[in-house]
Amino acid sequence: MFHKYIVIIIFLAYLTSTGQLSAQDQALSKDRLKLQTWSQLYIADIDGKNPKRLFPESTSRAEGSPSFSENGQLMIFSGFNAEQKERATSSNVYLVDLESGEETELCKGLNPSLSPRGKRFFYSRYDDRGVWVANVDNPEETATKLDPKGWGTAWSPDGKKLAWATYSNSYNLKILDIIEGDEWIVFEGEKSPFRIIYFNFAWSPDSRNIVFKGITHERTTGIYAVEVIDEREPVLLQETTGVHESLDWHPDGSKILFSQLDPELKIHRLYTIEPLKPAAKPVPVPNLPPHMIATNPRYTRNGKQIVFAAAIKPPVKEEEKKAAEKAKPAAKDEVKLKAVQDEAKAIIEKKAE
Repeated sequence: MFHKYIVIIIFLAYLTSTGQLSAQDQALSKDRLKLQTWSQLYIADIDGKNPKRLFPESTSRAEGSPSFSENGQLMIFSGFNAEQKERATSSNVYLVDLESGEETELCKGLNPSLSPRGKRFFYSRYDDRGVWVANVDNPEETATKLDPKGWGTAWSPDGKKLAWATYSNSYNLKILDIIEGDEWIVFEGEKSPFRIIYFNFAWSPDSRNIVFKGITHERTTGIYAVEVIDEREPVLLQETTGVHESLDWHPDGSKILFSQLDPELKIHRLYTIEPLKPAAKPVPVPNLPPHMIATNPRYTRNGKQIVFAAAIKPPVKEEEKKAAEKAKPAAKDEVKLKAVQDEAKAIIEKKAE
């Protein structure tokens, strides 16, 4: 143990003498302040202009997974108290009337999806794991578990079908026709093509297709779409590892909205692609503040605005860039470091003799 301390002391002395230790610590400490620890819901025009907080008075709550009633008056979402160090496992489901501003905490749960008429909701739960459906008016008394192996929920725009991800031999999508009572898995056979299907997928406006993020057994990650009633063959729209789990389909069917890692800013931003078009080129949503990290996007039901979860990453100042650059050891410094390490090793070996 004593010999290890000699190496550490010599190594730290080397770093201090070159000025790297203080610069690196300074860069790291500043980096921890760049990203707000939790995201909150924003609303903006469809072109990204005029972003503003939906609930500016709520400063401690992490928020996400918005979903709307057909008339756009009601919105459901999930959230937890991030300031009190809670995690997603402690999430609650909230319902808000966007006209009156009245908000109701419904129950424990997350990733909710509201029925078109706003009378019922479909959601996931950690405490009694699975997917559940309940009435908005009395959720605790009406909660019904549909699948203990299910996760992620989406109520179809026509109000007739529920979709969720489920797992047996592999991940699959399951559909329940709540009118006829029919239930089926989308990808038939011993195994589905996917080793993972992510939550917060979305229906097409005609309630026949679902778009989702998935990873195949061949490790191909991307945005996929599938017709869930007849064809049931997945179509790879975009192969990418940087896409976020949440997607949405514009109410007029013209585009798909999602969040993806920006190659230059290195943060998640909003993009759109054309639906059912393989290798579609993503188009950035313009006009959002350059340091806004945006995920969990949803179109409002009139298609004129977007609601999304966002945190603000302050711009990196020039002096911070220089400090971070200085913290990187140059090639000649690595040679010096190797020499110091060799010297320390020789001292240890000599003492051992």
